[in-house]
Amino acid sequence: MPRDYKPPIDLRLAPVITDVTRNLYLWVFYRPVAIPFRWGWLNLLVRWVHVIAAIMWIGDSFLFMWLDSHISPPTKQREGEVAGELWMTHSGAFYEVVKRK
Repeated sequence: MPRDYKPPIDLRLAPVITDVTRNLYLWVFYRPVAIPFRWGWLNLLVRWVHVIAAIMWIGDSFLFMWLDSHISPPTKQREGEVAGELWMTHSGAFYEVVKRK
């Protein structure tokens, strides 16, 4: 650590922080980090998986908000307590969505 280094907070003013915890704080937050090659790739992979999962989560939320807003009362008598139904098409297939209470 360079001699002219000054941490963002003055650690000398905190009476609770001992020399051990001060050194641990400086080692954890202000050490020069040399990340090995494989950890860098793993970090990149985890970040991209996180981004893709977030996009899927948001898309799923929009899908279910759309479904809830387009469900209409059932047109025929069904088994059980049915709150509504919806017909959809996707990729040449027909889907019948039934919402139960």
